[in-house]
Order: sequence, then structure tokens, then C-alpha cells
Amino acid sequence: MPVSGRFRAASSEVVCSAVPARTGACLAPIWLFAEELRVGRVAQLPPDWTPSLLLIHAVLPTRRQVPAWVHEVWWSTCRGI
Repeated sequence: MPVSGRFRAASSEVVCSAVPARTGACLAPIWLFAEELRVGRVAQLPPDWTPSLLLIHAVLPTRRQVPAWVHEVWWSTCRGI
């Protein structure tokens, strides 16, 4: 499945419109495209396909404003990535 070009969007609505229009591939939860997959408007990427490194940036409020358990859940999730 050849894919070329660059298209970036921060809105799931834009991605849901662009992918069925054959703009390219995307990384998204499978439920987001459940109907399109069911009727064949989009195809799932092969299981051996791996994406390039994806950088994630997070902005959190100060520790005084967030309960300690939230920080623990956040950092334990980050360690698992």
C-alpha cells in the first residue's frame, strides 16, 4: 500500500473526512473508522506496518493543582509507551 505526501490534522473530524477521500493513511482508533471499514471505504493497514516515531507533548498544571494519583497514572502510562 504506497503512501506518500504529508497531511497533518489535529481534528478527528478532518481526519475522518480526509482518509475516505484517499488523502492518505492515519493512526486512529479502529472505532473511529468502524463504519468506513465495514462498508469498504477505507482499509486497515497491514499488521506488519510500523509508524515512524511519534512525538507526544503534554502540558500539565502544577503539582499543587493536580492530585498525586493523576501524576502517577500519567507517568506510569508514559513509561509504558
